[in-house]
Amino acid sequence: MDLRKKILLVDDEPEVTKAIRRLLNKKGYEVFELNDPLKVEDYILYTDLDLVITDLKMPNRDGMEVLKLVRLSKPEIPVLILTGYSAVDTAIEATKLGAAEYLSKPVKAGELIKIVNKYVKKDEAIPKKLKKIIDTRLETGQQANDIDPDKTLLPEEIISNETIPEGFVEVAFDEIVPGELIPFSLFIQVYNKAEDRFYLRRLIKENQIYTTAIRNMLFRKNLGSIYIQEEDYRSYLKYYTALKSMPQFKEEQIRDKKKLVLYGKAIEAVSHILSEPIEESNIQDAVNLVDDTFRTMVKDPNAFTGMYKLFIKDASVFNHSANTCVLSISFGLYLGMESKIIRQISLGALFHDVGMNMVDKKILEKPGPLTSEEWNEIKSHPERGANLLKSSSIYPDRALRIVLEHHEASDGSGYPQGLKGDQISRASRLVSIIDKFDGLTTKKPYRAAFSAKDAVKRIYSDESSTAIKGLIRDFIRFLGGKRE
Repeated sequence: MDLRKKILLVDDEPEVTKAIRRLLNKKGYEVFELNDPLKVEDYILYTDLDLVITDLKMPNRDGMEVLKLVRLSKPEIPVLILTGYSAVDTAIEATKLGAAEYLSKPVKAGELIKIVNKYVKKDEAIPKKLKKIIDTRLETGQQANDIDPDKTLLPEEIISNETIPEGFVEVAFDEIVPGELIPFSLFIQVYNKAEDRFYLRRLIKENQIYTTAIRNMLFRKNLGSIYIQEEDYRSYLKYYTALKSMPQFKEEQIRDKKKLVLYGKAIEAVSHILSEPIEESNIQDAVNLVDDTFRTMVKDPNAFTGMYKLFIKDASVFNHSANTCVLSISFGLYLGMESKIIRQISLGALFHDVGMNMVDKKILEKPGPLTSEEWNEIKSHPERGANLLKSSSIYPDRALRIVLEHHEASDGSGYPQGLKGDQISRASRLVSIIDKFDGLTTKKPYRAAFSAKDAVKRIYSDESSTAIKGLIRDFIRFLGGKRE
């Protein structure tokens, strides 16, 4: 087993990662080069990292997002930020968010080694007795190299629960609760189709905190079971017995399953509805989806609080529309609105950005500032969407106004009509708040994602209307699962 300290190096420029890897390899570190920052989750999940070094400015996912992901999932791993001179202010901000330190490019070799050594304390030679214990724990009926926590999932690999590895015990994934110190190591089993063999990947070392971020990553991979070593089973039983005595344990299990099933159905249905031409049949499908989702939520509204934490965050119209629709239903129930009004608002939320399908994709994905012509193209989407829907005999007027008005502002600075104050329907303002929240907490080509906390602060500070500020306060309480 390789006992060298492990460093993940994230930079979209291969020549940079290769140069730093060679330097750190000479100093006895094992370095994983990653030129695609979207794959950071795999290394967090499947590799026992001691340090992460990330560039600040990268396409698709920047260094601030990498930092937040590591801090949320495995906060014990220090993160070093690499930055160009022009981004020093952002790097300083990163240190406030939990980065261990930042280095300006071009990085001097001596300075880099000094800082890496500072945050990764190199072990002395492992004593023979301790090495024997380590080897014994790994040799529970398997070759030591079968328990390999250092590989990420390759294209030909899948998570598998088809067999139970010898020397291990299978436990239900949802019986491991986040936010707790886990007194045993957790493993998943991976099947390599090319080699036709199974491997084990360690997710969490014993006596580490199993974070909510790690759990949500696995949740979205539809993981059913995980494994512990047989010798840890007594510790697991003690842990699980203590959990079962907590009244909220079973309630949380049930709620999480409900959230995942409901959200999965919503994503699938919205993707189908919005990928087809807007016709009466598609609108009827949307009505059916909203009705089904409402009926599920109204049975137990409290079960769906905090659902936004499981949302898939990408800039696609499909996911954004599903997120806005589901959150509108949940928020409407929280406010105690009439069921008919909630359904109509949710229909408006589902189709609010349908006009975006008519905007040139190159404009939507442009990383830099838009020209005035491009911005006008973006601002045309509410009217385009409303024009697609206004001839429908089953699409309600309240929903149609939401599609047309969700970018209007209380002070008249919005678009497309420049409406003010009470000229904008309250339903449109409600969906506008949710639209902004989901948009801000999603990464865009031109900026990083906001945290939920920073997003609601921004929405509140941008609002000029006292009445709508009150609605935003309700939304904040709703997100936090609080009642006034």
